[in-house]
Amino acid sequence: MVELAVTLPIILFLLAGLLEFSRVLMLKQTVNSAAYEGARAAVVVGSTPQAARDSVDALMRSTLLKNWTTTIDPQVFDEQTSAVTVQVAVPVVDNSWVTPFFFRSSVIDCSVTLITERPPAIQLAGIPKLTGGGIDLSGILGRLGESAASMPSRTTVKSP
Repeated sequence: MVELAVTLPIILFLLAGLLEFSRVLMLKQTVNSAAYEGARAAVVVGSTPQAARDSVDALMRSTLLKNWTTTIDPQVFDEQTSAVTVQVAVPVVDNSWVTPFFFRSSVIDCSVTLITERPPAIQLAGIPKLTGGGIDLSGILGRLGESAASMPSRTTVKSP
C-alpha cells in the first residue's frame, strides 16, 4: 500500500502531462489546418476576406475550440492582390482538457501565405525572392501571354 501512495502521484502527474502535451499538439495541428484552409479559400479568384474567415471559423468550430483570432492580410482583395496571408491564434488556457501547467500562458498560432490564382504577372509579384530589382521578367511573361505593360512594378528580380 505504501508503494501505491508513493507512485500514484507520480503516475497521475505523468498522465496529466501526457494529456496536456497531446492536447497542445492537437491544437497546433488544428490551427495549422485552419490557417491553410482559410488561405486556400482566399486565393481563389473572386474570393473575399469573409470567405477566408468563414472557412477558418467552420474548422475551428468543428473541433470545439474557443476564443481564436483570425487575421487576414490584405483586408481587401482586388485584381492586383498577389498573395494572401491568414494567421490564426488560439490560447491554450481556454482550450485545454486539464488545467494547463506547462503551457499556462501559451498561444498557439500559425500563419500561411499563398499566392493568389491571378494572371502570371500578378503571381510573380507575390513571390518574395522576385521582388527587388535586377532581372527583367517581360520576356518570360510575354511567353505566358502577359504583356510587359500589364506587369506590376515589383516584377523584377535581383541577380544573386
